[in-house]
Amino acid sequence: MPAIGLGTWKSPKNQTSTAVKAALDAGYRYIDTAFAYGNEFEVGEGVRASGVPREQIWITTKLDNPWHKRVAEGIDASLKNLGIEYVDLYLMHWPSSTRPDDLKKHYDDWNFIDTWREMQKLVGTGKVRNIGVSNFGITNLEKLLNDPSCKVCHGPH
Repeated sequence: MPAIGLGTWKSPKNQTSTAVKAALDAGYRYIDTAFAYGNEFEVGEGVRASGVPREQIWITTKLDNPWHKRVAEGIDASLKNLGIEYVDLYLMHWPSSTRPDDLKKHYDDWNFIDTWREMQKLVGTGKVRNIGVSNFGITNLEKLLNDPSCKVCHGPH
């Protein structure tokens, strides 16, 4: 994973594609986006316009809160938006499982650990190379890491 990349949060509409292409032309090889940013399509356009081979670019995107119960559909939606076959890193954007019909309400029968279990199933499908979390505080990280279903790689053994 490259140490420096282009983040696309708050990228103005109709400028993201140009920014992504310019970054890749300048030598950047890491692009960060998210379903919630509403610019995955433009990110994909910029990647294709750059002419840089896909395998030379690290692309991160994120699962949006209303997709927590539909993780497999969430990655499919992002891949379609981006126009690519896989992402290098798929992050749970927030530890917040909200209902698609009311984004202010959380599911009573679902939490971010359930979401993580579903995300683990994506690794090895060819759609997602790595998974992770974003915007997690220490308390939620500890909850996740202490859950028996959490598979964690602690480096070479």
